[in-house]
Amino acid sequence: MIQAYFYLNSLLYAIIGIWVTTMPRAASAAMGYTLSSATGHSEFLTVYGGMTIGLSLIFFLLAKDSANALGLRIAIAFYAPVLSYRIITGIGHFPLLGLFRGSVILEFFMLIAALALYFLTLNKR
Repeated sequence: MIQAYFYLNSLLYAIIGIWVTTMPRAASAAMGYTLSSATGHSEFLTVYGGMTIGLSLIFFLLAKDSANALGLRIAIAFYAPVLSYRIITGIGHFPLLGLFRGSVILEFFMLIAALALYFLTLNKR
């Protein structure tokens, strides 16, 4: 179950990274960004392309590793602040694009899943 969680994370981040890398203008527009300069275009590709591919690889490696408690702690440490920032900034900048709302929902479920897997399985060892 825990490995499936990590593989799902890996797949989702790979899809996002590939989308951003191959269709940066469409991806940035869907996220509410405008790529108005070469620097902005490079930064968008670096953060949303490179970093999400990196996250995909991290989650893939966590799925292959037997140290699942650490992996779940990493997932919790990642999703908790990202989700908190999304909620706080989302409230302050309402209304938001549908992709933003979808990200909040997905990240909420990924955080809850990591917490549930951690507390229901690994924390009892």
